[in-house]
Amino acid sequence: QCLVFSTTDTTNKSKGGVRIAIDNSKLEVGKTYRLKVNVCIEPSSNCTGSGKGIRFSYSQGFSGDRYANVATDPFVNLNQWTTIYTEEFEYTEQLAALNLGINARFETIGGYYLHSVSEDDRDKVYIDNLTVEEVVTDYFKNTKGEKISTTADAGYYADTFDADVKTGAISFDAYISDNDDDVASYDSFGMYVYRLGYEDGKQSVFATGDDAKNSLKDANGLINVLVEEIGEEYFGEKILVVPYVVVNGETYLGEVFTYSVNDAGANLKWLGAKGE
Repeated sequence: QCLVFSTTDTTNKSKGGVRIAIDNSKLEVGKTYRLKVNVCIEPSSNCTGSGKGIRFSYSQGFSGDRYANVATDPFVNLNQWTTIYTEEFEYTEQLAALNLGINARFETIGGYYLHSVSEDDRDKVYIDNLTVEEVVTDYFKNTKGEKISTTADAGYYADTFDADVKTGAISFDAYISDNDDDVASYDSFGMYVYRLGYEDGKQSVFATGDDAKNSLKDANGLINVLVEEIGEEYFGEKILVVPYVVVNGETYLGEVFTYSVNDAGANLKWLGAKGE
């Protein structure tokens, strides 16, 4: 249901706000959530500027001014639907015990007042599709909650194992949750790769679609990126990788991991002649 709030004050600038009850029975203690809503501002003839700042937060209980520190203050352009979110919050036993639960709160902030010229000529803030989203805080743990760290191994190609000219290769293995519900939510997943200190050269090696999701599950969540053609003069240069997933257009990053060919130490392997 689409709702609207405004002000009836035609003599002074006025801030406006509204609080909306949400169904707390859908929330589970110990899980992390955020609130999401679509907002559109229809300006009055007195409205100046290109938009307004809107504070979107949750309130604890339905009365009083007890607000949690999970507010965001996005700038919303006029006459344009915009999706905004609160910050993430954990639903605790304390929140669950509140008499009237937690509720969504909207208000204009700072100098972004609501104007009202007349009954029919006001700044109107429309809010629609208010939802509660569960936030998966770590897509890089297994079903036991254990962190599976990125690993790497390195080798080199040369005509013979002791040849003067060598080119290196590093194989990176990272883990992304292969839980069925998680995988179903992925827009895409992969790894960012770049030479440490040269982020402008960052490459995104990614996969998307049902075939990729099935392959991820078949591999028990392991993904691999192979970096080749590393000149011997760069064997000491660190390569940085970061596994990531994209869910509902939002990118979630795993751990940052760096490795160089020389990090393989005594385990550096001759991989055969180039081209074989």
